[in-house]
Amino acid sequence: MKRKKLTVYDYLRTKGKRQLSVLFVHNVEEAKAAEEAGIDMICTSHDAPQYGVFATFEDLKRIREAAPSCFMQSGGAVSVASEYEAMKLSHKYLEIGADCIYGGTWSYKWIKALRDENIPINSHVGLVPGKATWIGGYRAIGKTAEEATRVLKHTLELQDAGVIGVELEVVPSKIAAIITKKVNILTLSMGSGSDCDGQYLFANDVLGYT
Repeated sequence: MKRKKLTVYDYLRTKGKRQLSVLFVHNVEEAKAAEEAGIDMICTSHDAPQYGVFATFEDLKRIREAAPSCFMQSGGAVSVASEYEAMKLSHKYLEIGADCIYGGTWSYKWIKALRDENIPINSHVGLVPGKATWIGGYRAIGKTAEEATRVLKHTLELQDAGVIGVELEVVPSKIAAIITKKVNILTLSMGSGSDCDGQYLFANDVLGYT
């Protein structure tokens, strides 16, 4: 029996009811495996060699076709210099079949503008790789009361801007659990414990290769 793909409406309504399985896939083979395994959501990126991703937009189309029942987030390390460019890039991802857009380094202003155009956005809090230089490099965030408060504030501000969810990266599990309870959007744990709304893993880690 064919599985029904989550809509944005369905995605948001999973909060507090069940935990989503989220998998970053690099290619068609991994996407097929995610589809067959019943993964709820796949994440894809366009041409981000610094993270080991070399997918073109044509590759992303094939990934979409290989996993038709998975809710798909698309984004990438492509630099955008304006709200207009962010809007244009988002529409390009939607055209290949993305269900939501990753805007982890985008400003509240840009996110709000996209939400006003009914474009679903997921963002990123905690350790945000594209902003790591501002926190002294790659490290866990939220170990002190001041940092934990800042992570919560950031998440609430993203919620107010209109995101549908956030990737919560290497935030202490107790803090991640508190944030998850305090927001209406979904939290996807990237090394932030088991109490978030989804568990975000990478296919190469799950499959045991680098």
